Amino acid sequence: MRGFYSILPTLSPDFSGVCSTLFELGGILAIHDAGGCTGTYTGYDEPRWFDQRSRVFTSNLDDAEAVFGDDSIFLNKLLSADEWLDSKFFALLGSPSPAVLGTDYRALAKLVENRTGKKAMSFPTKGTDFYDRGVSMALLRLAKTFLPEHRTDVLPRSVNLIGATPLDLTHQRNVDVLRKVLEDAGFTVCSVWAMGSTLEEISGSVSAACNIALTVSALPVCRYLESKYAMSWLAGSFSGRKPLQRFLIQLENLLSEVPVQEAEEKTVEKYEGLCALVIGEQLMANSVRESLELDREFTSVDVCTLFDADQQLMRSGDQAHISEAQLEERIRSGRYDLVIGDGFFRELDWVDSPTGYVELPHVAVSSRLGWTSQVCPFGDKFLELLDAALQEGV
Repeated sequence: MRGFYSILPTLSPDFSGVCSTLFELGGILAIHDAGGCTGTYTGYDEPRWFDQRSRVFTSNLDDAEAVFGDDSIFLNKLLSADEWLDSKFFALLGSPSPAVLGTDYRALAKLVENRTGKKAMSFPTKGTDFYDRGVSMALLRLAKTFLPEHRTDVLPRSVNLIGATPLDLTHQRNVDVLRKVLEDAGFTVCSVWAMGSTLEEISGSVSAACNIALTVSALPVCRYLESKYAMSWLAGSFSGRKPLQRFLIQLENLLSEVPVQEAEEKTVEKYEGLCALVIGEQLMANSVRESLELDREFTSVDVCTLFDADQQLMRSGDQAHISEAQLEERIRSGRYDLVIGDGFFRELDWVDSPTGYVELPHVAVSSRLGWTSQVCPFGDKFLELLDAALQEGV
């Protein structure tokens, strides 16, 4: 029963990852389902409804359409919606029922393109994979559909931030923090894939000198852009003080002809001998680990994720696709003095052990419960959160 969850909630599915990535870009996002899957995304996985609008639809698949495989109804609904919305593109997404029926989304997308003259992207989502695969799928499809064939001018000291969705970063203000950090360091942010940037800005983003992957979902598209346009890329590390400074120096050395040396900075607070477990999206969790090790000198830090992870960025002791039972065993093992992760993971420690806990909300896990969080996982804000927990007696 490795995949059985009795305590943790339902995690965000792949179609939510696709919709979250495309939410702000002006397209018609149509989920081929009976309405429940669309409701999962719109009701539980998307906090931007409070201040933004988007075009997310359900095909409202009924029994007759499913039995007879009549896709013309879905097609006509898409064409009708486009008449009064004037969208920039179409995105056709799947759900469990059409996956069983074998719906040909690629053929449907081609029909829509022929009838409207607009780009139509198909995503064979099934609702049985997690959100990170949907985000990765959408980012890669954006690059292959909307970027120009060739890269021309390159803007010096410019970057793209790739992999930003509320499912990982929660709010636009956290993206704004990253923008400000980079701009204060003298870099230009050309685009953010895909929070706070338009489709036109993303389409012109090949002029950037470097791509920064914010999440593991961004790694495939960063590698694709490197192979097609020779665009360099880095995995972002923005938590704490020393990891952020080290990352900015790394970025500076990548984009500048004059190498910059890292300045030695004395650690203010030391917690040698402490061990920690960080649970979350891999790149963001790795960034937290670096802060624990460099800013507070933790002896050992393991990273675990319920989702996909890049093997090259894992250490001994890390674990991807961890099950609820395995996670519960780790938290209750007594090996860790501190656990950092979404508040829901605290529920796995039902024996009320003395292990300290720092909550970093992950919307893909806790859904609406994390929408109103004011926590910022970056820079000194993270250290303030960490020190408050450590001073309580870890």
